[in-house]
Amino acid sequence: MKKSITVFYFFLIVQMAHAQVPFFKTYQLPTKYQSTVINKLFQDRTGFIWIATNDGILRYDGFEYLHYTTQDSLPDNKVTAIAQDSLGRIWLGHSTGQLSYIQNGHVKQFTTPEGTAVKAISDIYFNAKGVLWFSTLNDGLYYVVRNRLYRLDEMDGLPDLYIYDIAEGNNGSIWIGTDKGIAICSLNSNTVSVATITQKDGLPDNIVKKVIIDNSDFVWLATEDKGVIRY
Repeated sequence: MKKSITVFYFFLIVQMAHAQVPFFKTYQLPTKYQSTVINKLFQDRTGFIWIATNDGILRYDGFEYLHYTTQDSLPDNKVTAIAQDSLGRIWLGHSTGQLSYIQNGHVKQFTTPEGTAVKAISDIYFNAKGVLWFSTLNDGLYYVVRNRLYRLDEMDGLPDLYIYDIAEGNNGSIWIGTDKGIAICSLNSNTVSVATITQKDGLPDNIVKKVIIDNSDFVWLATEDKGVIRY
């Protein structure tokens, strides 16, 4: 079946007479946190909002903020990625390439015999089978099977080591957005095969910042310079 790539241009049309005005509510961080940089926002399955910053991680319950830092055993205060696993644990990626998770209010560092990544973690994803994947900014893609850490790089077929986002296809494949196009990773046992989609295949822009796959198997791509693309 021939695949197609469609570029969408969005325009906002305001009809003053009958327009519905969107409602926005501003939530102010406590004064001592207002100068910090926010890297990610995440809502867990119980409704808590997690705010990843350059000064640790904040949990907001709608009334109060709970703050975790290196004083609470975070390996690094600059939190760059957040996810939740099937056990309800909140996983954090750090600028140092380290992983940690919060369980029952306590921070634990995640380690493997193979060590950790060496660059900032950009995204964390648990696939339908519970396999942990995480991407980095210039250190490739990692996955964990039976507590063993595996790394994929350009020698394995990745188009680039600078990876922004991870999504899962309806067939279980892992899609990643990079600085040089899309990579589609298929895991069989401990072996991964990689296919790519780049400008050579008609992709309007190789720099893909966000990947979303809907129930119709359409892949939506947010790019650096060419807007939103449907594949």
